[in-house]
Amino acid sequence: MGNKKIIKRPSLKKTIGKKLEEKVYRQSVDLNVKKWQLKQGVVREQLGAVRETRAQEQIYLQSKALESSLDGIFIIDAVKPDFPIIYANPSFYTVIQEVRSLVKVIFCIINLIAI
Repeated sequence: MGNKKIIKRPSLKKTIGKKLEEKVYRQSVDLNVKKWQLKQGVVREQLGAVRETRAQEQIYLQSKALESSLDGIFIIDAVKPDFPIIYANPSFYTVIQEVRSLVKVIFCIINLIAI
């Protein structure tokens, strides 16, 4: 009986136990991954809401700055023919009114001189 090697096979109990442990481990990892993904989704939604709020605040501040400026500011649409004005702040309209009244005065003076 010399050189016979005895091969020990794990018992069925140990094999089932290891497989069960692996299955439980995989399920816990899957559960943790799902929790993490859910948390990331919530964080992304919150981050999106914060970014949207900041963008709205920035737009509000920019529009208030344009409205309160003492300089006449206007924006035109350079793509459309005749370059229509798509935005003008109140100061621009004030300047235009002053120019119109000045032009009227100049025409009156010219008419008086011509007579």
